Parts: sequence; C-alpha cells; structure tokens
Amino acid sequence: MKALTYEQRLTAIFETERKAKAAAARKLDTAKEECKHTEDQAQAEAVLHSAEQAHAAELSAAEEKARSAYTTLRAELAEKVRKASLVNPDDVEPLALELLGKSQPGRFFAGPTLALDIGGSTAWMAGHANPEELASFLNFCGCRAVILDEAECPPPVGWQKTCDHTIFGLAAGEQLPLPAQTEAQKALWDSLTFVEDPASGPVAENLFPDRPARRDDFYSELCTKRSRGKALVWTLEQGGNIVCTVGAYALCNGQAYMACGQTAEALRGQRVGGRLIVQMANALSAQGDQPVFLCSPERVHFYTQLGFHPLGTLARYESPIGKD
Repeated sequence: MKALTYEQRLTAIFETERKAKAAAARKLDTAKEECKHTEDQAQAEAVLHSAEQAHAAELSAAEEKARSAYTTLRAELAEKVRKASLVNPDDVEPLALELLGKSQPGRFFAGPTLALDIGGSTAWMAGHANPEELASFLNFCGCRAVILDEAECPPPVGWQKTCDHTIFGLAAGEQLPLPAQTEAQKALWDSLTFVEDPASGPVAENLFPDRPARRDDFYSELCTKRSRGKALVWTLEQGGNIVCTVGAYALCNGQAYMACGQTAEALRGQRVGGRLIVQMANALSAQGDQPVFLCSPERVHFYTQLGFHPLGTLARYESPIGKD
C-alpha cells in the first residue's frame, strides 16, 4: 500500500478534528432542542448546563488530539527537511510546502511581517511579504483571491485588482436609529420570531445550502467560537424556518467583526435584514465593542443609508490562473 503524503496525513488530522467537533455540536443542539420542550425549567437548566460542559470537554479533547498529531507530523517533516537540505537545498521549499496542502478547510500562517488567513479559495492578509514569493505561495495553496491593505502590502506579482471593499463600522457606545418602517413592513416584522441563541446547524445550512464542505467547516468553526464566547449569532424565523440571520464572528480586543447577513429572497426590500443588522450593531456597541464589517461595492449605498461610517478600504486581487 502506498504511504500517505504529508498533505494527506495533515488533511486527515483536520478532518478528524472537524468531525469530532461537529458531532459534539450536534449533541449540544439536540440537548437545547429537548430543553425547549421540558416543562420543568430547573431540570432543563441542569440538563443544558451538563450538555454545555460535555460539549466544551469534547471540543478540548478534539483539539488536543489534533494538536498532538500535528506536532508529531511537523517533527517528522522537520527531520525530513533537515536531511534533504544536506543533500540538495532546492528540495527544502517543496518539502516544507507539502505540509501546507490545498485541502485544508482553513489555514492560518504567521511570520515576522505577515499574517495570512486562508479560507477556501480566498486569503486575508495583514502585513507584507515579497510579492513574488507571495504569489507563488498563494497559488500553491489553491487561492484565487486575496484581500489586503494596499498601503502596507504590495500585491502578489501578476495578480489583478478587481475591486475595493469598504470597511464600515460604528464607534463603541454609538447608537444608530432603527430603519423606518411602513405599516406593512412593521406588520411583517412583528410576525417574525426573534431567536437570540439559534442552533448552529440550521444557521450553517441556511447560509451554505449548496456548499456542503463550506457548510460543515462553518458549522464546526461557529460551534467552537460560540463555546468560547467569541461569536454571536441572531436569526429571525417564520414558521420555524430561518428567514434572516446576522452574526459577529470574531469578538476580540474590543472589536466585533460582523458578517454573513442574509435575508430570504421573498423578504428582501422589506427592511428586515437592515433592521436586524442595526439592532445587533447597537447591542454590540452598547456593551463596549466596536462593530466593523467589510462591504462589497454594490452594498455601499445600503450600509451608508443605515448610518454606518466608512473607516477605510481593502483591495481584492485575483489570480490569473484559470482565466483566459
């Protein structure tokens, strides 16, 4: 039997961790649903508390198992690189890059001048790097787009700028007025059920119904973040189905990065999504966090009307690979 490559072994580590976290999250979601139908409130709270403790323990166990396997793999690779460098220094780079294969769902790299977060085919950069080396590395990782600050980071060589994304935000403590509603819009809003702590599974399914790999990765990441108080998600439901959602998916250092605002097509244009976004931003601001989010060019007018302030821009560059 052919031995697995380092990339395949690394992918297996991440996949095992993801599945374990997803299974733990499903158990917690099931417990939450059961507690909703338990008449004895004290019993429901006790069951939920026990389920949350078990969930946290399972997450920690999955992470520790993955960390141990990853450490072992890195040690093997380091030894292989050391031996190869003694024979042919040109073999070192491909051997090292082999550990950073394309099939990982999410990867984060940090160096002296650069931090790089890769999710799917898009990379997010902070800092700077050699443009030629950056292009080579991003292409190797399967990236087709990168978001960066042009003021501090030269773009990858050969990549083309496609647009600017506007950073919008709200100062901590500032409050925005809720969007005005017509009588019909108010009646629609009042008919929807606000859910402050929705189960992670339905949220992931709602956001990525046709992208199962992205859905599962998002589900696992969201469960992990929420268990550590690093993410906040709200939904609006109609007939038991999610029709609108918004979240803050990174709560850290006094900032709250909002993303994944989505409204069912039938309800768009009724000020449902905008109202929920403003309510979450106001709630975050009231507790001392600064809401921030990235906006594509076609949505700038929408968020400006809601009252958010433009704070800057980030550029999107795309790889020429795969283009005619």
